[in-house]
Amino acid sequence: MDPGPRSPSRTMTELARVCSASLQPSDGQGSPRSAAFNDIYHAADGPAEVTRVFMAPARLAERFAAAGNDTMTIAELGFGTALNFAVLADTFVGCAPAGARLHFISVEKYPIADPEFTAIARQRAVDLPVYDALAKHYPARLAGWHRRHFHAGRVTLSLYYGDAADGLADLARRMARSVDHWLLDGFAPARNPDMWRDGLFRDIARLSSAGTTACTFSAAGRVRRGLERAGFQVRKVDQRPHKRHSTAAFYKG
Repeated sequence: MDPGPRSPSRTMTELARVCSASLQPSDGQGSPRSAAFNDIYHAADGPAEVTRVFMAPARLAERFAAAGNDTMTIAELGFGTALNFAVLADTFVGCAPAGARLHFISVEKYPIADPEFTAIARQRAVDLPVYDALAKHYPARLAGWHRRHFHAGRVTLSLYYGDAADGLADLARRMARSVDHWLLDGFAPARNPDMWRDGLFRDIARLSSAGTTACTFSAAGRVRRGLERAGFQVRKVDQRPHKRHSTAAFYKG
């Protein structure tokens, strides 16, 4: 992939800036809320939710440990507070062989503004150290790709600011290999239906190969049916007592 956007002129910078997320005050449990979508970014037990919803159903920790000298490619819709990235990056470094690499690709239409992101990162860096480095090198709100490297180059973040369909279309032109695992983490389908439309599921399938896995917090029927129409085999994952179900899937190819 391209290392990121070239330095634009002042006029182009102004034209290329994307809108930032509008956050409501925290609910007191560490869960920022989007004012635009009236939805939380994650559950109160954020890191634990990442593990049980996005990692455990796809056996990601075991796959990291067995990566050998390979690169694991993880792609995400909805960068948000960077919680998924932080948990996966630190888990990868903790259990993957020294020769393995993680490429984490994410798409975000409304990035959190720098001051608010810095405050979030400061609270989380003790438990998730990658937040400290990410806050220091947090990308400016310019449309397109931004690339950052962490953990002495073992972890690469490729972050796209813009519409998910545009980001995935551009990714398809750049990618030399398929995605190993997808994290579908937009706001709830009822509040943000554009992130769960059939066209995006087809884009996801085009970037996948047989055996590619996908996980999402949502168990909505439209999400399961959309993944199935795109060629994924879908199953519900019991998430009680936190919620009833999440969804896990793998691409049949």
